[in-house]
Amino acid sequence: MLSVEQLKKEAIKKEEAYANQQSEFERLNKQLSEANDERKKQMKQLQQVIAERDVLGTQLVRRNDELALLYEKLKIQQSTLNKGELQYKARLEDLRILKLELKKLRHDKGTLQDKVSNTDDLKREVF
Repeated sequence: MLSVEQLKKEAIKKEEAYANQQSEFERLNKQLSEANDERKKQMKQLQQVIAERDVLGTQLVRRNDELALLYEKLKIQQSTLNKGELQYKARLEDLRILKLELKKLRHDKGTLQDKVSNTDDLKREVF
């Protein structure tokens, strides 16, 4: 059988083990509380990041719409510019043709003036 002395030693060991377990329990509880606080903090940060992502996504959609509109305007302006360029080239061709016609008319005028001079000379000779 166990003596009183042994029972006292065993009781002291059990009390020490209980105190150690109580201390360990408190330490683990503190760690659990800190982990929960950290989890709450991270969840809050996650919500902020999600909200920011949503805002950025909305802005991106708007910018894409603006960009598509700008490309459409650019296409229209390019088409207008191309049409204007074709019309300009046509006017240049018209101008070239008119200059050639003017040159021909001036030549014809000179020829006719020479003939008129000759006609006057002939009239004088005849009369």
